[in-house]
Amino acid sequence: TINKDITLDLNGKTLTVEEENGIEVVGELVVEDSKDNGKIEGCSINTPVLVKLQGTLTLKKGNIEGSYSGAAIYGDFTAAQSSDTYATINVEGGTIKGNQYGILLYGKNATLNIKEGKVQADAQGAICGYGAVTDKNNYGNTIINISGGEILCEEGYVIYHPQKGVLNITGGKIQGPGGIEIKSGEAKVGISGNPTIEATAEKATH
Repeated sequence: TINKDITLDLNGKTLTVEEENGIEVVGELVVEDSKDNGKIEGCSINTPVLVKLQGTLTLKKGNIEGSYSGAAIYGDFTAAQSSDTYATINVEGGTIKGNQYGILLYGKNATLNIKEGKVQADAQGAICGYGAVTDKNNYGNTIINISGGEILCEEGYVIYHPQKGVLNITGGKIQGPGGIEIKSGEAKVGISGNPTIEATAEKATH
């Protein structure tokens, strides 16, 4: 668990994370790579980096790769959603990649800002939320801002947004078989500037 402000220089090396929830970030973690090909690698079924509570991950250079998702953001997903804290990932360079999903985000104020770099999924959902609302949990009220970078996937929709939340796209490249799927009537979507959103499938993606 990282509960203070830390800058990690990968220095071209590979850091393998074995815990199921990976590196839990509740402070501020800045990842850099003074050489090339540095990587944080998850070998479990979950994610190599989990940001929660008031934590912030800023990726400036280097790679984060997971066998399930590349990273996850846990906001407040209790039913009451009474917390005002923000859990945030800033992608300013490098790559976050998962075999199934790129970045998962759940709950109030789970925030993803993409300025540069790449978010990628080998399967579906380079960016993926969860729309369930129950007596115990509410996974909505997320915040996604995309102003640059590349968001790519090999299957399904690049951005899967079934939850209540805000999705702002002002730049960047979004490319995959399906572009964006919105399934919540309360989602707020804003598209402006000059982004590229390209769906490559020859027929509708489900």
